[in-house]
Amino acid sequence: MTIQGHMNQELPRYLFQAKRWKEMGIHRGTWRFVLKMQKEIFMQALANIGVLSIPAALAISNTRDSGLKFMEISGIFLWGLAYAFEHASDMQKLKFQVQCKKRGIKGACCKEGFWSFSRHPNYFGEW
Repeated sequence: MTIQGHMNQELPRYLFQAKRWKEMGIHRGTWRFVLKMQKEIFMQALANIGVLSIPAALAISNTRDSGLKFMEISGIFLWGLAYAFEHASDMQKLKFQVQCKKRGIKGACCKEGFWSFSRHPNYFGEW
């Protein structure tokens, strides 16, 4: 993501929060804005880490036998596959949004790649 320059742009959810905070009198560049943004990022990270770390915690807590079992290896493989699927879906959607913005198209529905099979394939990778 860093190599492709995705880290140089603000995520839409943070842009939305900045807009909401501006209406509340909290402006970019102030300490109050920085603290609000850090709190927002920390809360989202904590929520994601809490759920996503459960499979790893279960695999690590297996002290009965040495080595990973078939089910644990399958779970790790399935997690990797789902993560790749979710990322690919997000990148397809971003590419579609950029193309629509360049062409001046608003309100279009993405029907390319994984998006031709499902309305929200990026969420499918999160199960």
